[in-house]
Amino acid sequence: MSVRHYFTDAEAKTYFAILFLVASTCVGYLFYTQTFEDVGDTVIHAVFQAVSIGTTTGFTTHEYHTWPGFLPVLLLFTSFIGACAGSTGGGMKVIRFLLLTKQGVREIVRVIHPSAVVPIRIGDKSLSDRVIDSVWGFFSAYVGAFVLMLLGLMFTGMDQVTAFSAVAACQKIFRHISLRS
Repeated sequence: MSVRHYFTDAEAKTYFAILFLVASTCVGYLFYTQTFEDVGDTVIHAVFQAVSIGTTTGFTTHEYHTWPGFLPVLLLFTSFIGACAGSTGGGMKVIRFLLLTKQGVREIVRVIHPSAVVPIRIGDKSLSDRVIDSVWGFFSAYVGAFVLMLLGLMFTGMDQVTAFSAVAACQKIFRHISLRS
């Protein structure tokens, strides 16, 4: 069994890059703010939280919501990306995030060069516009459902942060349930 495939797969490379970037950012900022006394504790807690929340496994070793600055929000947004396709992890999946990013880059190129034909590729395969449209449709439904649930909870008197966190957690749970049924 070889792990070489993971280093050539676009989704796996993107996933590893996201987790590395988020973990490095957490380590750097926690070290900068001296949240933990020991450098080893800083690295362990930051990397564990970044990977755990990024993979939507739900394990914690520390109360990361009390971490300074932007880190709790960064970790929460990382969970929106979630796991890779085919897994039972939550989030909208790395492949969709990758395709949305590539589509965004393509649209910027089209603004600069309106006549350009810019295919979106994953590996050696060029994807049809229908696939890209379906990803945008999923993303729109995901964001729309999130906003409606957020506003609904805030209507009941819940504060923004609690409502945002609750909806984010429930969308992940719903995603897990819908994948298993």
